Amino acid sequence: MNRDPFERRVLERCLAIVNDSELRPLLEQAADSDTGNTMTRMLCGRISQELFSKVENTAAMLHISKREFIELAVSTAVARAEAIAEQEGVYESFQLAHDANQGRAAA
Repeated sequence: MNRDPFERRVLERCLAIVNDSELRPLLEQAADSDTGNTMTRMLCGRISQELFSKVENTAAMLHISKREFIELAVSTAVARAEAIAEQEGVYESFQLAHDANQGRAAA
């Protein structure tokens, strides 16, 4: 998108306010110091070197940590998957199956 310098700067500041960018360093520090795993959990998995490089480069370009980038990406993926499951009636199917199993167990 071609935005003029004024619009880019206003958009930048508005997004910073909405995203609480001033709080991000504090949140990062809290996550780093969470050795007791009371606030965070480790999410590990092997990915291709190409994807790893893309994540690293994209996070660097956006001036955010890899952790923040991955957290945002995974949160978005989970929300989309949940929305699709809801839309397609997956949860309702699970509930029907659960109710049927409960009925068999009670009989």
